Amino acid sequence: MQIDGTPEKSPSEIVAVRDANGRLCAGIKVISNLEGFSYDSYNGIVRVDKKPGQDMVYISSNERVLEIFCSGYEPLKIILQEVGIILNPKDVWVIKIHGEIIEELSSSKKGHISLKILPEEAHAHFKIEGLPVEGKSPYEAELIAGKYKIFINPKSPFYNNKVEELTIKEGETTEKVVDLEDISGHLFINVSQTPIKVYIDGEFDYGLSTERQKRLVRGEYKIRVEKDGEDSKFYTPSEETIKIEKREETKKTINLEDISGYLEINCTPKDIKAYVNGEYDEELSFKFRKRLISGKYDIKIESKYHVDSYSKFYHTVNVEKGKTEIIRGELIPEYGTFTVTSNVNGTIFKVIDLETNKCILTGKDINEEQVLTGEYKVSADASSNDYISKPPKNISIQSNEEILVSFKFTNEDKVEYYKRFLIDHYKIQEGGCFFIYNLWIPWFSEPRLCFLNGKNITLKVPLIGSQYSFYKDIRYENLSSFWYVSTGQLNLNQDYWFIEYSSIGVGLLYRSDNFKNRVIINLNYSATYGKYPQPRLDNYKGKKICLVEDIYYHPEFSDMENLEPYNRKINYSSNLEIIFEKFIKKTFIQCGVGITYMFTSTPDLT
Repeated sequence: MQIDGTPEKSPSEIVAVRDANGRLCAGIKVISNLEGFSYDSYNGIVRVDKKPGQDMVYISSNERVLEIFCSGYEPLKIILQEVGIILNPKDVWVIKIHGEIIEELSSSKKGHISLKILPEEAHAHFKIEGLPVEGKSPYEAELIAGKYKIFINPKSPFYNNKVEELTIKEGETTEKVVDLEDISGHLFINVSQTPIKVYIDGEFDYGLSTERQKRLVRGEYKIRVEKDGEDSKFYTPSEETIKIEKREETKKTINLEDISGYLEINCTPKDIKAYVNGEYDEELSFKFRKRLISGKYDIKIESKYHVDSYSKFYHTVNVEKGKTEIIRGELIPEYGTFTVTSNVNGTIFKVIDLETNKCILTGKDINEEQVLTGEYKVSADASSNDYISKPPKNISIQSNEEILVSFKFTNEDKVEYYKRFLIDHYKIQEGGCFFIYNLWIPWFSEPRLCFLNGKNITLKVPLIGSQYSFYKDIRYENLSSFWYVSTGQLNLNQDYWFIEYSSIGVGLLYRSDNFKNRVIINLNYSATYGKYPQPRLDNYKGKKICLVEDIYYHPEFSDMENLEPYNRKINYSSNLEIIFEKFIKKTFIQCGVGITYMFTSTPDLT
């Protein structure tokens, strides 16, 4: 079979048919007096519409080769560009095909043939015209003597079809070696950037992207190279048409243009938040340098802390490719002043910035100190003069404002023989009992709880032992000093004072007002080790319980303020076991915090 004349482009278009990749197809109309055509191509045939005397073959618009098969005829391999066919989506090209049938020889005389087709990588198949013989190389057989044509069709796209004359002589062996023409070339690209993505005629090519080389059938190709990776936006893709010649190497150096520049910020103070076109930019805020695509940007800079205490900086910058643009600015602060006093000499003051949660001032003399506007927490420690700690005071300082913070200690705040501990008052009522539970704090040297009273006391044996207390004071009798769990029965209508103490001198709870009939909750800021003791609750079924609503935290344990589940009130219940299971055990013990609590038969929530 062969093409009759020159292919022609039809003025009409085909209907919209798409290939497997979703692209519009082109069409080739095959006109012939032969029947029973079948077709193949490198990218695969999309569709064939058959009519008497003509077929409409739909193929990808980037197809390069069309093969036509017909029973009794040599296959026809058409390299489209070589016959003038340039495909575009929805284009139609018309080709005419004709062929002549070779009459079969009737001789019964035979000879031997040995056929080999090179190179082996062509994976060539053949068919002998006039004989029912086809196969692949190498091939040996006894065939009828005579003259024939061998039609060779390589499966590899890098080799052309070929027709060879073959003469088989009676009683002789004919050796035939056929060399196929290599119609491919090699493309080598050199790109300084890495990694890259390479597209050939719009299709991503992994091999060329990674190996930077590829074998291609001769012809013209559109090559597009893009930068791959997170920085791909900083490079302009390169696109050009490259011609590949057979048995030649084509080398191409491709440069991807870097269209980026850098922006640097030199600002006082250093703790800033930077915004680019209204969006917060973490990289610029922490590293003060950022790579950007060339162009104009609106920059906003504000302080990371005390945002309202500093002025804000606005600037429009033009970043040019290959250059670094530096923004220099200063955020102007606003200050106020405050003084802290105490009626007790030697009081140590501490000021915590609530914005940063850091201590900014400490000492015995804080007089007209200048600080940024904002919120602060001020505490006073007069423990060196045997005074208990007072709850800290929160202050808000405005611009140019002068504030006086005064702490006043009275005799009621003083405990002559005990330092840095919490003391609270509780009067037991009829039917009352107490139950205390505490977990060991590993890094405290000798943490413990002491429960004392001013007169006589009746104490039952603790569930899990007790330890001797080192406190010696004739005014108080040690009720219980322990590491784990203790229970006891207090006398009716008796006043008691409950002291919480740790040897490092830090009270974990401040005094709570209206403490009567409330429950003590002690939150130890620590993880715990080993097995938890299991309190015996059988004796307390039916008792009512309530928990203290307000909890004060020592400044040293400011992180505890975020533990919202602990700072809540639980209504008293008639079933202590339910409360223990749902609140104490699951909420506290699993979180590894210590608990000290007390319950009574007559809770008062007022």
